[in-house]
Amino acid sequence: MMIQFRDLDVPTCIRLAELLAHLQGKGEEACREFYRALHLHVEEVYFSLPTRLRLRDSIDPFTTAASPTQQRYVLNDRGHMFFLSCFSVAVGVALLHYYGEAKVTRGSRALGMAALGLGRRAREVLIWYTEDPIRK
Repeated sequence: MMIQFRDLDVPTCIRLAELLAHLQGKGEEACREFYRALHLHVEEVYFSLPTRLRLRDSIDPFTTAASPTQQRYVLNDRGHMFFLSCFSVAVGVALLHYYGEAKVTRGSRALGMAALGLGRRAREVLIWYTEDPIRK
């Protein structure tokens, strides 16, 4: 019998079948040594073996539930604009709550809010205009 598992020209599935048949002939200790080496050097192949998959599924029944990555996409399916709109509503409610109790006229409140996005000189002029006692 020619040992084909060392010949790289032979397809991998045939080489693997030959190797396993050879190891079974050598005994259980040789098979364990092979699986140990496979686990140490090529973990992705070791964990994709059918016996490992069945063992993992039977030990942890909760892994069949939806994975956290799938849940993450389910939570984010509304997009970034939905997040920005909710955030804007929350900021608007907070501003109304904290600044809504101040005793200022409607026009001066709007000018005071407009001053938030302007430069230093323009902000000073708008704030001076809103605080001008002559207008009141």
